[in-house]
Amino acid sequence: MNQGGYFTRLSFSDYSCRIKRIEQKDELETEKTSEFRDMETMADNNNKMREEIDALHNKYVALKKFAAEKCIPLPPELDAFP
Repeated sequence: MNQGGYFTRLSFSDYSCRIKRIEQKDELETEKTSEFRDMETMADNNNKMREEIDALHNKYVALKKFAAEKCIPLPPELDAFP
């Protein structure tokens, strides 16, 4: 530290607090990076699930269309789904 042009020594207490702050900052940055990685993984998983759901829905719609074209009756509970 510089006070009035003179250098002063850091006390052990000041040094210790500074080290603790640096360690905390490093820990928080590591945690932040981990959280961002987890968020990206969740977003990827959500996108994959959305694609799977869309594919299943398209198959369902195709099945209903096929059944209608061939006059195949479907169970009434299937009418509840669009």
